[in-house]
Amino acid sequence: MKDLPYFTELPDGLCQLPSLEFLQIRRAPGIKRIGPEFVLPHHHEHPRAMENFGSDLEIQVIECQGLERISNLPNFHNLGIIECPELKVLEGLPALQKLGLEDYDMKTLPGYLKDVNPRDLLLDCDVSLLASIGKGKSSPEWDKFSHIKQVRAYENDDDNNIRRKWYVKYTRDPFSLKKNISLSADASGDETEEVLLDEVEEISREEIQEECVNVEQLKE
Repeated sequence: MKDLPYFTELPDGLCQLPSLEFLQIRRAPGIKRIGPEFVLPHHHEHPRAMENFGSDLEIQVIECQGLERISNLPNFHNLGIIECPELKVLEGLPALQKLGLEDYDMKTLPGYLKDVNPRDLLLDCDVSLLASIGKGKSSPEWDKFSHIKQVRAYENDDDNNIRRKWYVKYTRDPFSLKKNISLSADASGDETEEVLLDEVEEISREEIQEECVNVEQLKE
């Protein structure tokens, strides 16, 4: 479903499609919430009726600028959210296993991450947010993602057309935090500088090799 400028809600008929496996909602700016459409009409006061809906359903919402809430989907496992900046509430998804979040204009992680507990969070964001996440326990974002079992966060290298070149990978238990990028700021905080750890390591190896050559020359 895409390009729905005049829709203010999803069709009620979705509750009649229990075998539906994938639903993509793209560019529907008038839709403010997702959830009640999956309840049978005579069960609107009983959210548990949604548990009859197949858990294999994957919902993906893309560029829904007015979307504010996704809630009461107790049996759903997979959810993707792409460029939905007004989304503030994500709740009532106790069975959620995989959550994908993509927004390169996002400056901080959304607060609603505290209200869900997916097994796996896949995040595509800009370099500043990625670097902040990479600080781990000292990051202001830590409380939003530390409870999630596995987090994989990425940023693209657009200059060289390399998708997901930079990353931060976090595992809750056993604790692990791996990254190939860090970020430093000047005293004013106005400028930031990217430091690719793999490049730093490469420079170090070159310096070591150069030192070895110098030592050999001295011996001669």
